[in-house]
Amino acid sequence: MRVDVSFVTATYNCLNYTKEFFESLKDTVDGINYEIIFVDDCSTDGTRDYLKSIESETVKVVLNEENQGFAANNNLGVEMASAEIVGLLNNDLLLKKGWLEPMLKAIKEFDKIGSVGNVQLNPKTELIDHAGIFFDLLGRPAHARKNRQSPPSGDYLEWNAVTAACMLIKKSVFDAVGGFDTQYINGCEDVDLCVRLKGEGYRHFVANKSVIYHHVSSSPDRHKFNDDNSKLFMDRWQDQTKIWGKTEWPKEYLMRYMRQWWRFNFTKLVKAVYLLLTSSKR
Repeated sequence: MRVDVSFVTATYNCLNYTKEFFESLKDTVDGINYEIIFVDDCSTDGTRDYLKSIESETVKVVLNEENQGFAANNNLGVEMASAEIVGLLNNDLLLKKGWLEPMLKAIKEFDKIGSVGNVQLNPKTELIDHAGIFFDLLGRPAHARKNRQSPPSGDYLEWNAVTAACMLIKKSVFDAVGGFDTQYINGCEDVDLCVRLKGEGYRHFVANKSVIYHHVSSSPDRHKFNDDNSKLFMDRWQDQTKIWGKTEWPKEYLMRYMRQWWRFNFTKLVKAVYLLLTSSKR
């Protein structure tokens, strides 16, 4: 069977989320031939039995004997993928009708495409959690448009990075830079990948018409290695990401509090306006 898209999902516990995610995937990908590759990282809550129960021609299951982490699990899944277009999907997503088509259009039509992300809502608040990744003045990554009510206007926006919680990427592009770096442990792998791809001339976009729900950071011990991951990322990329931050942070800061002006920090407000004005004159 010809496969149009290979979806790759790493799992570690959170069985109920995995079940809901899988049902939402099946309900929202009509009209394409797909496979989904689950790579389970030693779950102990019944996830492994569930995955074995749904294994089929289109559902491939890998059960790790030792914990490998997010980067290694996704690298393995991409290696197994039959299609050139790969969808990296977290198991705590709830996919909505129409989410895939705008992302597929971008990955097929945009020149020198690196990755395509989408708009992700917090299901508890219905507010945006992610609509791209920007960098602050120190070069640290952060989610764009967080807690806004509406997605950005237009079909697509270009960013320097997007999250791999829901990402389309060509297998050949992923492989060209060696996939995710396994030195990261459950954090920053996706941003690091995007920065490396940018260095090779690839571009990243968010499909604003693709909107889904994401139960953010639901896996156990998700933040255990945050400090180590951040240090590794900043040691590698801060010189570059600080440059991006000078133009990205002011816009995001102003947008974040524009409707609640009383929450502005005066010093940050002045700095943001100054950077916007000086950058526009260059």
